[in-house]
Amino acid sequence: MAEAMRNTAAAAAPLPVHLGQAAAASNSGFNSGAGGCTCTVAQISDVGPAGNSYAIPFDGVLVASGLYVGNSVEPVDGPTAQVQTVHPTGASTGDVVSEGVVHSLLGLPKNTVDSFYERVPAHAGDVLAARFHGSFFIETTPYNFKTAAGGDVAEFFSTPAAAGGSLSGGGSEAKRRLNLEAVLEPDEDFDGYGDVSQDLCPGSPIAVSACSGTLLGSDLQGPRTQVPFCGGGCMRVQTSIGGVSTAAPTAGVVVRWRVMNAEAGDFRLRVLEFRPESSGVGSKAFEVLHASSLEHVAYPGGGLFARISSFPTRLPIPAGAYVGLSGPSVVGLQQGGGATTSYTVTNDVTTSNGGEGLTLSGLTQEGTLLYNADIEPDVDGDGYGDVSQDSCPSVAAIHEGSCPAPPGAGGRSGGAASSNPPPPGPIAPIVKTIAVKPKSFRAKPLGRTAARGTWGTKLKLNLSAAATVTLTFETKKGKRSQTLTKSLGAGPASIAYSGQYRRHGKLVDLAPGSYRVIARAKNAAGTGPQVRASFTVLPPA
Repeated sequence: MAEAMRNTAAAAAPLPVHLGQAAAASNSGFNSGAGGCTCTVAQISDVGPAGNSYAIPFDGVLVASGLYVGNSVEPVDGPTAQVQTVHPTGASTGDVVSEGVVHSLLGLPKNTVDSFYERVPAHAGDVLAARFHGSFFIETTPYNFKTAAGGDVAEFFSTPAAAGGSLSGGGSEAKRRLNLEAVLEPDEDFDGYGDVSQDLCPGSPIAVSACSGTLLGSDLQGPRTQVPFCGGGCMRVQTSIGGVSTAAPTAGVVVRWRVMNAEAGDFRLRVLEFRPESSGVGSKAFEVLHASSLEHVAYPGGGLFARISSFPTRLPIPAGAYVGLSGPSVVGLQQGGGATTSYTVTNDVTTSNGGEGLTLSGLTQEGTLLYNADIEPDVDGDGYGDVSQDSCPSVAAIHEGSCPAPPGAGGRSGGAASSNPPPPGPIAPIVKTIAVKPKSFRAKPLGRTAARGTWGTKLKLNLSAAATVTLTFETKKGKRSQTLTKSLGAGPASIAYSGQYRRHGKLVDLAPGSYRVIARAKNAAGTGPQVRASFTVLPPA
């Protein structure tokens, strides 16, 4: 039997469940016996409604709570509520097993159910409970509410206890239910975070960091509200959180992205480059470098339920670039942050290539958007993340399978033949990096004399091997204006560029505007992948 059990596939993780029930305006007044208290209330039994039991059915994490807040919320009383779990030990006794933070009820909407972010460990066999502090006014926030079922029994403890403490001297109140609802999620990796709405990497104890590489953006934790309606869909770009830039610290590859969904719809992640020359006071502009495919997010349900949706991708990202999220009119927003936490909201675009090459601008707002992305290094510059996507991060031509053995490895002279695979054939050269410095410049003036420092720029490249590099210059709409070829050695190189090109045998200045240069290296081993950089030609001085 034991062997058979070991060979049985593991059962699927349980789905989130809605525990308990918040009161309603119709049964929260004096006639329901629902005055305030300084107490702990545990629901020791309940009979309905179906699917909203206060009994905890499996080990997990309480990730959200809600309770009805009454009309009388007086500052002098300092009204508070705190989620707890209790393990009953007798007819009127119990142990407080876990608890959340103490929530102040001051300033919250009255006469309605208010919700809270939680992260409270919960264990099968315990029951949902709450610790209240409030006044005894008729319209105060109730600690319980009246029902018609005799099997609904709330246990009232006038001397509350904290987690690890014991409760005694309780009084049972029949036909009463605790004014508290909560969402319970599984925690299969035992990291203390709910696997559905809190854990960035389910199945791993990493919990709230990148599953691999570096996390760009929010950790998706904390209280949540919604951003203002923008109509017709928007793109939002988180630029700083708590005074720290959310730009990519180094070049690499975005390998996955996530969104804490607030409504159903199609979402897309974009890699963006900040364009200061197109920005203004209170606004920022970004050029779309790359875009993921559209991914559909389904709303997880009403009320307290939320979900992190995660999607794999493979988007090269240069150092200093940002990731933006486009989608429906509403995306979850974490409260707080102030002026040091900001994002930009722009109109969205619908194109076959996700908007690559377009520049989008919009106003700067305060707040933390609930989306993020993982960026991995890409040492060999092949466009695959070195940690989770590239089996051979040191060889650009190999993304799957084994890396070649070092020369001379795997056998002794005169002995048996090596079992290592033969080394691969010649490897195509790669333009590892390309940059235009300065990025904004004026073309060399035709027929006029100008100081050298006022025009032109330099193309900075780094090659994996000696090669002939083809440089194609084109507008952001893809109209080609010039092609150059240069023979360069391995390593860094610098090419002066005047901003002029020949057309019908005559030199012509590039017109003021936005451009990109596309570079590709070629030698006897083959042709490497394209890399690109953007630049701007300024109007003549």
